[in-house]
Amino acid sequence: MPVPVPPKTVVVVPRYCEADRLDPASFVAAADRHDWLYFVFVDDGSTDRTYDVLARGCAVQERMVHTRLPRNQSKGAPQNRRSDRAARRPSGKARRGHDARRT
Repeated sequence: MPVPVPPKTVVVVPRYCEADRLDPASFVAAADRHDWLYFVFVDDGSTDRTYDVLARGCAVQERMVHTRLPRNQSKGAPQNRRSDRAARRPSGKARRGHDARRT
């Protein structure tokens, strides 16, 4: 009998000018611990080093990817990018994101 494979979970993390607050190591640790967990980081046109910080974290964990929007486009653009990236992932399913500011 085949062993069931857990579903993959894609977490999209939109970021804007948060280079000093980002901790890529915590995302890498989570992905290392859970082989079903994927992260898609969307830099929403940051003017600081956010993209570079994300790139360093994504370079060490293959289930972490990042993309950059050319300019800040509000919350809707990263959510749309999430769906595009998740659709290209094997077995990834896009779901409505959770906004931590609204908890």
